[in-house]
Amino acid sequence: MLLAAWLFSKSSPKWRQWLINHRLLGKHIRNYTIHKGITSRARKRSLATLWLTLVFSAWLTNGTWWILAILAIVGIGVSWHLIALKTINEHYSKVNPDDYINHDDHQSNVA
Repeated sequence: MLLAAWLFSKSSPKWRQWLINHRLLGKHIRNYTIHKGITSRARKRSLATLWLTLVFSAWLTNGTWWILAILAIVGIGVSWHLIALKTINEHYSKVNPDDYINHDDHQSNVA
């Protein structure tokens, strides 16, 4: 999702605005770009989804060792990144899409 946001921001202002204003994804994109973090709820859901998907993918590979190793490395790396992100209070995560500004002066809104 974050890669898509970055690519959209580079390709088309129209697509970037669509993604930022998206009903389901917009809040998460804004939290990550404005506050440099995620809510505790988003972190838990992301980690659960990540590992459930990785376990399912591992099951589909029938135990091929090098694919399992790649899945484990990706899982550990993404988990590390998610855990390292700042935790944002739910109250501060409610950013108006019209106020979206892409700079680093919003550090006071993190827990």
